[in-house]
Amino acid sequence: LSIFTLNSHSQIKYSKDAFIDSEQVPTFPGRTDSIWCFLESNFNYDILNACSYKNKYVVRFRVDTTGTATDFGFVPGYPPSVYESSCLNANDSIVRSEILRVLKMMPKWEPGYLWGKKTSWWFSIPISTPYTDFKCQNKNYWIQYYISDN
Repeated sequence: LSIFTLNSHSQIKYSKDAFIDSEQVPTFPGRTDSIWCFLESNFNYDILNACSYKNKYVVRFRVDTTGTATDFGFVPGYPPSVYESSCLNANDSIVRSEILRVLKMMPKWEPGYLWGKKTSWWFSIPISTPYTDFKCQNKNYWIQYYISDN
């Protein structure tokens, strides 16, 4: 979803000849930036910003047919030179734990569909540290939305 700067794909394999006009990607509850509002309202910035060296984490997860986010993992592939700083080495597992802690707290999504059938979808989300690139337009929105809908 380019709106959330997330990447997604369905688990269903489909023919290159099939025209996909009946897919509905899972949606996070709320408005377009609400996933970022949720994440940014729950991150512990003392952990994410403990090291001044820049690093990028890409987390992959699945939204299943019930709308539950599951199967979290980090996408490998960033060059080892990123980890030259002793600060990054010392804090890496703590930062990863913090990112996973918050992602695992996500509420249920609206499930995705493909050809009228509920389908699991994979997403990836990039999170850079230190975290300074805030994407939520209204910091209080997620808290207000969450309280009013539950």
